[in-house]
Amino acid sequence: MKLKRLNAYTRSFLKWKEQTQDTFEFSVLVCNAVPTLKRTLTLHDKGIVTSLVKPDHYGAAESPDNKQQERVKKQLREKSVGYKTKLSKYILISNFSFFESYVSNVIEELIEFHGGKDAFVTKANNRTRQQIMRDDNGIQSAGRKLRLGDKPTDYQRYREASKKLKSIGYRFPTDLFTGYGIKMLLSKLANMSANDIPAILVDGFHLDLDDSEILEFHNVRDARNKVAHGESVEFSIGQVTKMSKQLRSIALKLDQHLLRYYFITEDYIN
Repeated sequence: MKLKRLNAYTRSFLKWKEQTQDTFEFSVLVCNAVPTLKRTLTLHDKGIVTSLVKPDHYGAAESPDNKQQERVKKQLREKSVGYKTKLSKYILISNFSFFESYVSNVIEELIEFHGGKDAFVTKANNRTRQQIMRDDNGIQSAGRKLRLGDKPTDYQRYREASKKLKSIGYRFPTDLFTGYGIKMLLSKLANMSANDIPAILVDGFHLDLDDSEILEFHNVRDARNKVAHGESVEFSIGQVTKMSKQLRSIALKLDQHLLRYYFITEDYIN
């Protein structure tokens, strides 16, 4: 069943959204500025304009003479060659870094919501200890029936005993590892790499990412790595926009998932 989107977002998601929006708005600015610059250079060649606009940075302190202007024009034309390819690489590196930060930040926000790392682990361990120390005849009776239960002929008896334990809030063995699991997850987060992200989200937080989504993420990660390592690769703005949308899809799915199932206070559990 497809769940209705929550009308809420974490602080981390809103920050990530603003960062990526800034990246694309800057891209829009550059994609307008460079053609305008080229047109100005052509008009200057034809004598229609007599001087170049002084840049906000990197320009000469004094007005350049004709010889200096020609040199500046030559340099600007050279630098504008392939600008869209260069811009695409910067968009990819920036937006992937913002996504990595979002994943770390939203998990830290979740831990903070539950009182911090120590309190989070302590809550889980205390609930486990309460279960182990609980002396209840109903639990002992039902548990006795399930203990080392492996007789096919007693299937129905095992089912009834399991149902009884579930109805009285019994925490089964897999639940008892919660505190240790949280501790191991926190340890992993301290040294999390981009390659670890899908496994942490799927195995650690039970986020439903299918094989195609995981493959798409790793393809974007590989593309980012090639750019960061200086490999000779080229991407169009359309390609990196598509990659950014794939990251956005995962970020939105994660944010909704955490809000729905993990940003739930446990402060009022008896």
